[in-house]
Amino acid sequence: MILQQDQLVTELISAVRGAAGRLKLSDQVGLVAVSGGIDSTALLIALRLLNLRLDVVTFDHGLREEAAGEVAWVCALADRLNVRIHVSQLKVRSGPGLEERGRQARYLKLHALRRQHGFGWIATGHTASDQAETVLMRLARGCVLKGARGILEAREDGVVRPLLDVTRRHTQALVAAHDLRACEDPMNSDRTFTRIRLRRDVIPVLIEAVNPDAERAIARFAKAASSDEAWLEAKAKQAFRRLAGPFGLRRSRFLALPDPLRRRVLTHFLADAQLEASSEAIEQGIEAILEGRSLALPRDRLLRPRGIYVEVVKSPPRTRRQTCIDATGANDAL
Repeated sequence: MILQQDQLVTELISAVRGAAGRLKLSDQVGLVAVSGGIDSTALLIALRLLNLRLDVVTFDHGLREEAAGEVAWVCALADRLNVRIHVSQLKVRSGPGLEERGRQARYLKLHALRRQHGFGWIATGHTASDQAETVLMRLARGCVLKGARGILEAREDGVVRPLLDVTRRHTQALVAAHDLRACEDPMNSDRTFTRIRLRRDVIPVLIEAVNPDAERAIARFAKAASSDEAWLEAKAKQAFRRLAGPFGLRRSRFLALPDPLRRRVLTHFLADAQLEASSEAIEQGIEAILEGRSLALPRDRLLRPRGIYVEVVKSPPRTRRQTCIDATGANDAL
């Protein structure tokens, strides 16, 4: 399926208009994070075309000589579009975990600016292409439905992603239509990052061999997963309130739940005891409850049956040398 530039631009503007309506972006002044890359540049242009009230922020991570030029480019674009810009200098050291540490530093600054200036929302340029990469990465690592939601269109902390219904082809078309040459971060070609290997080596194969619109198909799956997860989570909270009491979970009622609710109720039960467990650990916990046996938990805790209840207690000294269930890899969401 080959789409012409005009059609891609029309689809992008329509998608952003729809997202702006759902997210009520016109109700408050927002802050748009712009790196100078194609996606964030397209986001800024689209939001300005919709006449939304906004400021721009751009970051210099202090890692590359080219960064100063990229900041200047974004400042020039903001001036061209007649929007106020905030330039933030971040100090992120190179080394292991660079991508995640940079992301954390950016979000800390974004929220600081939001509090300082009273912005109603923070927009980032994540697209359906980013969504596809995120979902594939999480599925390959063994996530459950919560992780398969991928990147959320709207987070509870005010971060919104109005481009999640369009791909990188759409953002490229909009930037080209405005005769702009966006900045290119060399990290986007670095195959040492898992995301870049998926972007360069895996997704093109899916597009060519399986579905020309594979990225948006995966993004639609993520949106459906998000809706399904929200419904299941609401049901699980109701069930947890019914089953949990001062003596623990009522075992027979817990076992009467369907599997999707069992997993979520046990997750809430452990969280109530300040414990976080992976999906694999939750399955081990359910199996222990089914068999009526105890299971060692992290932090010297024990999941054990007691009469008609299941409880979490401090492990007696003799059990503390047992191998604890894995508490790593708990499901996360953006």
